[in-house]
Amino acid sequence: PEARRKKSFGSFQVPVALCQAGTLATGNATYLYLGVGFVQMLKAASPLFVLSVLVLMRLETPSRATCISVGLITVGTLTTAATTPEWNSLGLLYAVSAMV
Repeated sequence: PEARRKKSFGSFQVPVALCQAGTLATGNATYLYLGVGFVQMLKAASPLFVLSVLVLMRLETPSRATCISVGLITVGTLTTAATTPEWNSLGLLYAVSAMV
């Protein structure tokens, strides 16, 4: 039982904790380089990342309505992001890595 707990801790809990810490760090670093409003607009693209991961892991087969909805959200987010004058490439990199 003790060896099983150690294996579980090292192989499951530590990687999840490291990923969570990375997400928190990059998500907070985003605010150093981009404005709050712009970051919130970028976070609206998170359904695209969620759907992409679900499809890649073969956990979900999206319907046509889901694809259209996520596509409209993504197009709107990209349009808003492209027309915002206050973007920084490093901040954008942090924002995308926080979503992944």
